[in-house]
Amino acid sequence: FWALLFCFGIFWVSVVTNSFPMLWQMSTYQTVGIYTGLYYFFSQLASIISPPITGAFIDFFGFRAIFLYGSVSMLVAFLLMGKVTRGEPEDDATEN
Repeated sequence: FWALLFCFGIFWVSVVTNSFPMLWQMSTYQTVGIYTGLYYFFSQLASIISPPITGAFIDFFGFRAIFLYGSVSMLVAFLLMGKVTRGEPEDDATEN
């Protein structure tokens, strides 16, 4: 169980670590501040609203609901990240 949680943590860290450079690739010099602000706003908003929602799920459905809530959250994140079409690093060979 702990090994499985560790593996999920590694995958989640890779998502978080790669999302910020991807954000910079999508923005321009003029909009990088706006994109960064939105990134931190929604990141902190998720950190604020997720614990009460998780607690409500636990109250209504028991502690096993944590795994369902986590799985649904990961699925939503996967689907949303799959919709991103820009933000890939540009090939240095094409710039010359």
